[in-house]
Amino acid sequence: MGAILVGLAAVAVGVSPASQPAPPQLAKPAAVVGGPPEVPERVGRVILVGNARTKDRAILQELPALRPGGLLPSEADLLRGEIRLLVKYHTRFDLDAGKRPFIEALPVTEGSVFRDVRVSFPENGK
Repeated sequence: MGAILVGLAAVAVGVSPASQPAPPQLAKPAAVVGGPPEVPERVGRVILVGNARTKDRAILQELPALRPGGLLPSEADLLRGEIRLLVKYHTRFDLDAGKRPFIEALPVTEGSVFRDVRVSFPENGK
């Protein structure tokens, strides 16, 4: 004989406790790996440094991924931005002296998801 499920209570019908099989063991839940999901980092301020002739707006037009409040671009996207600036404005840099555009995400402030991004644009003053 077996058990009959009635509502929320199980009623045993003609089965002695000694003859019942042991209840199945439930699998223990796996440990949570990594904790809660990370909040994606966002762009705080975009800081332009070194542009003597080129307008801020012209530089920022070449970097569409850098918008305050937007998601922080990956390192690869930041490198692509450097390359775009170098290709478009290559005559404005002293490449022999190693002067070229450089974009870096600054360290995050404690308890914030916003990271400032510095765009170094060391152009010649000519």
